[in-house]
Amino acid sequence: MASVLCWQEGEGVESPVGRAEQQQVGDCEEGHKPPLEERQQRQQWLLVSTFDSITQAYQPSFQLKHLDYTMGKIMKSGKVVLVLSGRYAGKKAIVMRNFDDGTSDKQYGHALVAGIDRYPRKIHKRMGKAKMHKRSKIKPFIKVLNYNHLMPTRYTVDIPWDKTTVKDLKDPMKRKKTRFQTKVKFEERYKSGKNKWFFQKLRF
Repeated sequence: MASVLCWQEGEGVESPVGRAEQQQVGDCEEGHKPPLEERQQRQQWLLVSTFDSITQAYQPSFQLKHLDYTMGKIMKSGKVVLVLSGRYAGKKAIVMRNFDDGTSDKQYGHALVAGIDRYPRKIHKRMGKAKMHKRSKIKPFIKVLNYNHLMPTRYTVDIPWDKTTVKDLKDPMKRKKTRFQTKVKFEERYKSGKNKWFFQKLRF
């Protein structure tokens, strides 16, 4: 592709279009000053023709494929979460069962969680066994909460849960039994020394 110097105000500007295309709009003679409108039309035509030639020369030989990405599930059984609102705001909890698509009663994402209402207190060697046992007690809570009221963390706790359903919690006797089983499992895990961070109260 030949280059031709076309006259513009101030200095000569090199145009990357061909000589034949230059002749279609008229050759620029030295010292000749066409009207301003004509010069603007020439410059606009040169820019359009140059852009068309570049886009035709550099067309990609591949096609971009549209990929559908789906976000992985965050609320899973064993995931540690923080309660954000309500009576147990600021308490740590573990997801027992998750309902991402909701149910007929609750048509939104929610989860059945088991958390710590009253954390164990500090103990030291000078305390007696009875006092250490009393200060190591944990008061749990079991509640169905909306995903909007839970903040998931990167931590998980592998505590085996029984098959507890939301309908079982409506029965006072079954609810009391499930809470007692949760209390026993939390205290066993606390006394074993595993997941110490889970049994420490958040200070805020």
